[in-house]
Formats: sequence, structure tokens, C-alpha cells
Amino acid sequence: MSSFGRRHLLLLDAAVPVVAGVVAVVGVISPHHSDPRPLTIALGVAAAAVLTARRRAPVATLAVSGALVLALLAV
Repeated sequence: MSSFGRRHLLLLDAAVPVVAGVVAVVGVISPHHSDPRPLTIALGVAAAAVLTARRRAPVATLAVSGALVLALLAV
């Protein structure tokens, strides 16, 4: 793989948690919800932050991010 291809993959790897975090925060603070609580925002951001480890520990990342999303939906 060329160095351009590696840089491209690194950029995409860095973008995934950022995009997921933005989507989570926008979903929580959208006008359709009554009042965004700090806990819901924190759970969404934490679930997105866990995605940084998805290459090194995919099963653990899936389990932790899934648990955080379930907690977010339950709150």
C-alpha cells in the first residue's frame, strides 16, 4: 500500500469517531427533544470516543459502544 493510501486510511480512521460524536450530539440536542441533559450528551460522546479503539480491539469496542448506546437510549 502506498503512503498516500495509508494516510487516507488514517484520516478516515480519525474521522469516524468525530462524525459519530457529532451525530450523537446533534441527535440529543435536536429541537424534537424536550431538554438535553448532560448525561445523554456524555453517553453519546463516550460511545463515539470508544470507536477510536475499533482497529485494535474490535470486539471490546463493539461491546462497550453498544452498552453505552443502550444506556443512552434508556436514559
